[in-house]
Amino acid sequence: YLFPFVFCLLIKAVSAFFELVIPRMLAVIIDENIPESNLRAVLINGGIMLGCAFLTFLFNVIGNKVSAHVTGYIARDLRHDLFEKTLLLDAKDTDKFGISSLTSRLTSDTYNVMSFLARIQRLGVKAPLMLIGGVLVTLTIDVRLALILLGILPIVSLVVFKITKRSIPIYDEE
Repeated sequence: YLFPFVFCLLIKAVSAFFELVIPRMLAVIIDENIPESNLRAVLINGGIMLGCAFLTFLFNVIGNKVSAHVTGYIARDLRHDLFEKTLLLDAKDTDKFGISSLTSRLTSDTYNVMSFLARIQRLGVKAPLMLIGGVLVTLTIDVRLALILLGILPIVSLVVFKITKRSIPIYDEE
């Protein structure tokens, strides 16, 4: 499943690229086309923005569909392999783990692996690219604004880290 997995990651990277073009085109419209009263350029750049929005949507749908199929197949194969392994356990090991525990591992553990892989495919590439690309786009639009963004970024990262650190144990309790 390596090829479809990597294909999904590439699709998400392309989606992030098109999504990052949109604010840059908006900056061109506001900063250049409108002050020059160039309606034709506004319409062309607006059309480019709409095209980028459509391509972002299209690549996200394709990427999510591929991700769902790939993770589903991986989970199916993993569940099958685990089931075969449990059939090979001797009675002593089966009693040690317990039927309910083995069944739980077959269902919930494979689901957790599938969810993890789906998150990696859907956000693992796109989120870092959007962060880095967003900073780069902001740098091309307004350097002072980009520096403010870079200054606030560690604070936001710390807050997200703290919230995540506190919420994971609460989630695990339920």
